[in-house]
Amino acid sequence: FCHAIQRSGFVVDCFEFHPDRPFDPLGGWVNLGTDVGRWLLGLKKPVGLFVPNDLWGVQISEVCRQAGLRVPEDVSLVGFDDLASTPYLIPPMSTVRQPAYDIGRLAATAMLQLLAGTTPDKSHRAFSIVAKNSASPGYGEVAPQIQASD
Repeated sequence: FCHAIQRSGFVVDCFEFHPDRPFDPLGGWVNLGTDVGRWLLGLKKPVGLFVPNDLWGVQISEVCRQAGLRVPEDVSLVGFDDLASTPYLIPPMSTVRQPAYDIGRLAATAMLQLLAGTTPDKSHRAFSIVAKNSASPGYGEVAPQIQASD
């Protein structure tokens, strides 16, 4: 993901999450919110965050609030999964929808094509962006297109 963004002409600073970080079953990863907050405050503006799932998006939104950063005024935030709760966040979180049924159908179709000895059609994309209010429309510039295959 970071490499695709860089190839599109953007500066990228990815937060490095290490799964071996101490974990508290009641509180999550120890000091993760503090570490992410420090990292966010050190970034140059404008800042856009893409998190690996909507649950992390909820947590990062709270980290931003605690760090005095406003979503989307200071930080644009986009999650992944399109959980049913994202419209109820303040602000409602933009996300990438991954429809499990459609993904399964496309995978089954590809498998049947392979079994029939034909090359599966790779042009179908099951994912879609669900734009809500957690991402600002930009900072006066048109962003270069990023290839989905990256």
